[in-house]
Amino acid sequence: MLKPLLIRSSHKECYYEAHREPDTAGGEVIYTDGIHLVADSIDELHTFAKSIGFKRDWFQWLSLPHYDITSSTMRKRVIKAGAIETDSRTIVKIARMAA
Repeated sequence: MLKPLLIRSSHKECYYEAHREPDTAGGEVIYTDGIHLVADSIDELHTFAKSIGFKRDWFQWLSLPHYDITSSTMRKRVIKAGAIETDSRTIVKIARMAA
């Protein structure tokens, strides 16, 4: 399986699928499977979501903390802003750790 490659932007660290192990020592990470948006901390998730125009009341807490991505436009915005594309298994693992 491919390992994420760490990409550093001006205010957060983001991953894209690549062949190296990430170095997560310096910050939070945002992930998506194209349907859900999660992060390794709830605060970072809310900050990221706000920065791309998601409303706080779209936040889902009932099962695992996440935002739903409900359109291709939203998905493009999430990816462009630096979220890591990953599989659903990883999404659940990250959301559980953040809860």
